[in-house]
Amino acid sequence: MNHRFLVFAVVMLMALAGCASQEDEASVGFENLPVGNPSEGERLYTDRINNEPRCSDCHSLDGSPNLGPTLQGYGEIAAQRVAGLSAGEYTLQSIVRPWAHVVEGFNNIMPTRYTHTMTDQQIADLIAFIITQ
Repeated sequence: MNHRFLVFAVVMLMALAGCASQEDEASVGFENLPVGNPSEGERLYTDRINNEPRCSDCHSLDGSPNLGPTLQGYGEIAAQRVAGLSAGEYTLQSIVRPWAHVVEGFNNIMPTRYTHTMTDQQIADLIAFIITQ
């Protein structure tokens, strides 16, 4: 009987953990973000935020190859990447749900905790900078 209870408890905890992460993801919507500041976003691009890797560690601005796709020409590319998503919406999904749209030729190695390590303002600032590339 104790074994069944333990299995049930573990399954329930896993289910609750899954719900929590889905709620965190759903709470960040592009339309709910504050207005972004591209200058502040440029600083965030090169800074380590709460010990997360810097964007510049994996994404170049000049087209040079790196671990992640270059951001050269990003604004135009992002606006066309996924039908029905603006460049800003696509970029938000790429930051908070990097597994949703993995660019061909790259692996899904982007950190997934940005909704926990960055404020909505920081995410908006970063998006504002990235889509100007």
